[in-house]
Amino acid sequence: MRNIRCTAWPLAGLALSASLASAQGAGQIASAAEAEMMAVDPITCWWRTDKPSAYIGEPLTVVLTCSVLDQPSVTVLVDESGLDPSAMQLPPFEVLGGTHASDLHTAERRFFQYAYRVRLINEGDFGRDVALPTVTLSYRVRQVADGTATDTRDRGYELPLLVIHVQSLVPQSANDIRDGAAETFADLDARGFRASALATSGGVLFTLAAAFVVLAGVRVVRTTRGPATAVSRLVPDARVLAGASRELAEVQRAKEAGGWTDELAARALAALRIAASYAVNGHASQRPGTSTHTGTLAVTAGLTARTPIVASGAATSETIGRALTTGGPLAARRHDVLESLQGALACFTTARFGRESTLDATALDEALDAGRGALDRLRGEFTPLARLKAAILSRTQTEGRS
Repeated sequence: MRNIRCTAWPLAGLALSASLASAQGAGQIASAAEAEMMAVDPITCWWRTDKPSAYIGEPLTVVLTCSVLDQPSVTVLVDESGLDPSAMQLPPFEVLGGTHASDLHTAERRFFQYAYRVRLINEGDFGRDVALPTVTLSYRVRQVADGTATDTRDRGYELPLLVIHVQSLVPQSANDIRDGAAETFADLDARGFRASALATSGGVLFTLAAAFVVLAGVRVVRTTRGPATAVSRLVPDARVLAGASRELAEVQRAKEAGGWTDELAARALAALRIAASYAVNGHASQRPGTSTHTGTLAVTAGLTARTPIVASGAATSETIGRALTTGGPLAARRHDVLESLQGALACFTTARFGRESTLDATALDEALDAGRGALDRLRGEFTPLARLKAAILSRTQTEGRS
C-alpha cells in the first residue's frame, strides 16, 4: 500500500502540469487572437468643419465621420443613439439641427457620418479657442466563430478634440491651416441622384428628338409631293400598287387555266391604268365603298379594319405618250417603265374596245408580261423608305439652287 500511494502522487502531478500547460496554451491563443484583432483599430472617428473660424452667433457645420470594422468574422456595434442631431449636445455650442447620411461600406469597414449645424453665443469668447466637449461613444465587438456570435463587454471611444477659434483665421494650437470640410455622404448621394435624373432626362430628350426627326421626314415628304398631294389618299400608294400587282397575277393564273376572255382583258386594263396613273401623275383615284365596275379595283385599307376602298386610274397610252414627249426629270427617270406601260395599255385597249371579235392571245401575253414587269419596278419607288429618300434629295437640290 505504501508503494501504491507513493506512485499515485507523481501521476497526479503530471496531470496537474498537463492541465496548466493546456490552460496556458489556450490563454496564449486567446491573447494572440485578441492582439490580432486589436492590431486594427475597431473604430476611428474624426471631425471636420466647413469654416476654419467663426464669429459669435455665426452658424457653422461640423461633420463627424467614423470608420468601424465590418467583417464576417468581426463586427463593431456602435451605440449611435446619442449621435442623432435631435439628441446631440455640444456645449457651449448650440446645436441648431443636422443630418445623418446613408452609410458607406467597403470590404472590411463601415463608414457613418453625422453633420451638425451649430453656433456659439457667448460674448466672452472673442479671440479665444473654443473646443467641442468630450463625447464618448459606447461600442462592443462581435466575433463570429463556427456560426456562434460572441459580444465583448461595452467599451468606450472618446471622440478626438476639435478646437474652433472665434473671430480668427486659425486656432493658436493649430500647426497648419485647416482645409474646409470635404463633401459629405449626403452631398455624394445628392450628386448621384442628380446624375441619374440627368441621364433619364437625356434619354427622354433623345427619344423626343428621334420622334421629331421622323415627323420632320414625314413633313418633307408631304411638302415635296407638289399639287398632286391634294388628292385624297385613303390608303397608302404602296398598298394600291400592291393590289394592282395582285390583280395582274390573278389574271395571269386565270388566263393559264382557261385562256383570254373579255373579262380578263378588262381586269388587266383596269390594273394597268392604275399603274400608269402613278407613273405619270404620282397618284390614282381612291374612294370608299364596295361597289366596283369595269375599270376599278377593290383595295383594303388596313390589316385589322379591312375597310374596302375602290381605286381607279384615268391614264391611257396617249397620256403616257404626251408625258414622254414633254420630257422632264420624271419622264427621264421612268422612261423604260412608261414605254412598257404604254405598249401594254395600247394592246389591252385594242382588245377591250377594238372591232376585232377575236383576241390576239400572243400579243396579250406579251403585254401582260411587260405590264407586270413595269409595275414591279414602279412599286419600288413608292415604298416609305424610297419616298423619304427622294423627298430629302429633292429638298437638298432645292436648297442648293436657292
